Amino acid sequence: MQNRNHKEIENLIGFFVNTLAIKTEFFNNDRVIDVIKRIREKTLNAFLNQELPFEFLVDKLQPKREMSHSPIFQVAFIFQNTQTEKISLPNLEFNPIESENKIAKYDLSFYVQIRNEKIFVSIEYNTDLFEHQSIERMRDHYSHLLNSIIKNPQQLISEISLVDNTEFQNIYNGICLGRRSNILNENIIDKFNLILNDHSNNIAVSFSEFDGNDLYTEQITYTELDLKSNQLARHLLKSGLKQEEIVGVSLKRSIDLIISILAVVKAGGAFVPIDPFYPSDRIEYMINDSNMEFLITRDELKPQFVINGFQLILLDKEDEQISSEIKDSLNISIAGENLAYVIYTSGSTGKPKGTLLNHKGLINLTQVQKEKFEINYNSKILQFSSLSFDAFVWEVFMALLNGASINLVTQEIISSIEQLLKVLHVLKITVVTLPPSVLNIIPQKYSNELTDLKTIIVAGEKCSNELANKWQSKRKFFNAYGPTETTVCASMYLCDEKCDKNPPIGKPNENFSLYVLDPNMNLLPIGIPGELYISGIGLARGYLNLSNLTAEKFLPDPFSNAKGIRMYRTGDLVKYLPAGDIEFLGRIDNQIKLRGFRIELGEIESVIQSYSGIDDALVLLREDNLNQKQIVAYLIWGNTYSQNLEDLKIYLRKLLPEYMIPTIFVNMDRFPITPSNKIDINALPKPNKSELSLTNGFVLPRNNNEKLMAEIGKELLNIDRMGIHDNFFELGGHSLLATQFLSR
Repeated sequence: MQNRNHKEIENLIGFFVNTLAIKTEFFNNDRVIDVIKRIREKTLNAFLNQELPFEFLVDKLQPKREMSHSPIFQVAFIFQNTQTEKISLPNLEFNPIESENKIAKYDLSFYVQIRNEKIFVSIEYNTDLFEHQSIERMRDHYSHLLNSIIKNPQQLISEISLVDNTEFQNIYNGICLGRRSNILNENIIDKFNLILNDHSNNIAVSFSEFDGNDLYTEQITYTELDLKSNQLARHLLKSGLKQEEIVGVSLKRSIDLIISILAVVKAGGAFVPIDPFYPSDRIEYMINDSNMEFLITRDELKPQFVINGFQLILLDKEDEQISSEIKDSLNISIAGENLAYVIYTSGSTGKPKGTLLNHKGLINLTQVQKEKFEINYNSKILQFSSLSFDAFVWEVFMALLNGASINLVTQEIISSIEQLLKVLHVLKITVVTLPPSVLNIIPQKYSNELTDLKTIIVAGEKCSNELANKWQSKRKFFNAYGPTETTVCASMYLCDEKCDKNPPIGKPNENFSLYVLDPNMNLLPIGIPGELYISGIGLARGYLNLSNLTAEKFLPDPFSNAKGIRMYRTGDLVKYLPAGDIEFLGRIDNQIKLRGFRIELGEIESVIQSYSGIDDALVLLREDNLNQKQIVAYLIWGNTYSQNLEDLKIYLRKLLPEYMIPTIFVNMDRFPITPSNKIDINALPKPNKSELSLTNGFVLPRNNNEKLMAEIGKELLNIDRMGIHDNFFELGGHSLLATQFLSR
């Protein structure tokens, strides 16, 4: 009889087994042999207390109990060192009988036996948590791990890879690498000229706006766009623009906006799109940080740019000079590696950072768009994104470098679901890129009514299977993924059948490589979460004026034999799926995606902490019981300051764009702390609906229509009150243009 450690209990019949919970640590710089010694020592020490009932330990520790799993631990290792071979006696023979367990006792259990000098391992698992294929892969990785340890027990923990050479090659060649094609030393203008030759009389750009219920549209052909942009490019050159110098473009949505961007590129410069409605301090920072020589705008927007050090190009004031320029093409040599544009994204230091993108990456992107979305001269692409967002570049050049038309509309149309749907129908838009949060609020019936809409791309946020299933019928529906640092998009997934789970982010785009790595830069197998690294033609040069951050985020590609190839560290947690697609799991760092915008929560925290009345601040993305994601700011005010939340909001609006303003502010005396002296995120109070931030301009609905819209809005958004301010609905500091669709 086993486990009888005292003479008094030798003859007792029963199952004398006790569970030992053993804790150990692994460090990257440990040698394998040292880890084995440490585990041996801890195991022997645990056996000194083996008679302490596990149930007694649980009772003393009082962990939070869940019916779904066992307390303290969820993985068991059982070494069966009892005799299991066949035993023969005179006139009697004993044969081992394998028992079959129908219910897993733990999430995962490893049973190890030694038979005939061989190790046999069986794995018991919870089928609610693991698929059979996953366990088979785990078995193979465990076997490889043991063999690797036996061959070299002196190696470091950080040097051990779960995959053997065969699996590495299968993952690397079959999953990591996108299709390869030869992108020559092409530039945007050469590609545009090829399109111009074939589609000179096609509509290139249109701009639409409502006058009452009537939609008015202005449009120009590719030839007109070419000639007007040539003239502005010559004007820029005469003004002194040199190759790769940065030019700001800050205009409202208009045909002039597209002409200006194309002109900058034709003149050899790189454009920085600046939303004219951004806070003045943020615009000033972008101008100073980029060291731009010129900024293209109009006289009505001139008050936004009061600082010195650059030259304003006012299109309306200088129209006569620009119109007098020669319309012929410019003879400027532009290489594929030359700088094409700069996009400013949220930065964790409290300041946005400029990302430097080249021509070749954009050329590759538009070729992928043409193939995947079937873009041609009949395609009509809606320009939806904010000017300062990289999706703006995605939309504009998807059209112009593939012979399609880019269709711009006013900000009022973008903000109104009813007007937006009318524009999609009247203009016969065929391709649109939207954040899932926008597509989500469009009523179901329009999925079938928008018959001209052939392709929908969602990006910027996690896409649900419900959304994909709602919109994929009768059209192509893509879930696209990519940081700004990879020229907008690095992978995409076509939802071509009903999705039972949230769609993945797909496989690498052409000329890209996507690696899922552990913290020691080892390639991870299918199903194991790790950080996503991206290598390929679309990688940015780095960050403007931030060499240290560039070195931190853009690393040498250890899997490429080519000299100088780099990969970008995304900070995204992902895993490979068996079919070769990649599933997005979340963020590793403090960055979020909300309503299509990439936001560093650290930047919001830094700005709040710079306010004189605040001692400390913590900013989180929460969902809780509000049924929607909200940016929540937890505040600790200084003792000498009154808690003036409205002044703080005014201060934030001067420094941050509207989409970064927290929706909810929660005042705290102090932050809860964990035993390791870190802020205990789980102990922070859940915000109440009553803590939704509302501006000074909040007023009650003033007529029956406003009352009806407010009531519907409260129901849709699950909030307690909703007010009107300057024809805008106000919800937590975020303005939603009052639209008639709510009263339908």
